[in-house]
Amino acid sequence: MAKPTSRQSLVDYSLRQLGAPVIKINLASEQIDDSMDDAIQLYQEYNSEGTIEVFKKHEITQTDIDNKYITVPESMIVISRVLPFDTSGDQFSTMWQIKFDSVNELNRGTSDLKNHHINMSHMALIEYMFKVEQAITFSRKQGKVYFEGLDWNLDVKVGDFIVFEGQETLDPEAYPLIYNDIFLKKYFTSLLKRQWGVNIKKFDGIQMPGGVTLDGQKLYDEAVAELKEIEETMRDEFEEPLSQVYMG
Repeated sequence: MAKPTSRQSLVDYSLRQLGAPVIKINLASEQIDDSMDDAIQLYQEYNSEGTIEVFKKHEITQTDIDNKYITVPESMIVISRVLPFDTSGDQFSTMWQIKFDSVNELNRGTSDLKNHHINMSHMALIEYMFKVEQAITFSRKQGKVYFEGLDWNLDVKVGDFIVFEGQETLDPEAYPLIYNDIFLKKYFTSLLKRQWGVNIKKFDGIQMPGGVTLDGQKLYDEAVAELKEIEETMRDEFEEPLSQVYMG
């Protein structure tokens, strides 16, 4: 299939690029799987098309409070911010009372929609100016988000919701068009080529049936050069600037 839409169809495509079935490609299935995993990992980490901007809702549990951090899925590779903890819905807060009074005045007819809109605009401006964004530390390898200066016993309670904004990797099994990405196809093929070169380097100079002479070192060197070029192009054209994200 010229346009791979699954893991196996990408394997078949890349093996054909290396000469199969005319030439026997000396690779074990485990080596092919490892190369596929490495190719997908690089694609997800360095190609912006391998991730998606998401907002993830999380409900606070007692475990979160006890741990004083929140565990996020492995698929989350960047946490850019946490939406501020919203206490404006608390009926005992000043902001809630002001909003409640404004709505009541509108319902009683003692105020009009224009004044209500002005009141709400003022409230939004006050919240924007004085609500400090929560500082966080995200440890990607641990999958944990730590909150700087947060009092877990006073500022949050079980059942509260917070929202993370960040980047999540796209699963090729869920989005099979990824398998047809030109960079992923090239990179995976070159990884197979490099592994093939490693496998047959010790047989260099041996003539195979049909007069073919193996040159594993040449295959290996070509693959290394191809991988370097693909990685540089991917990072130059598709990698997100690190200054704009927070990752651990």
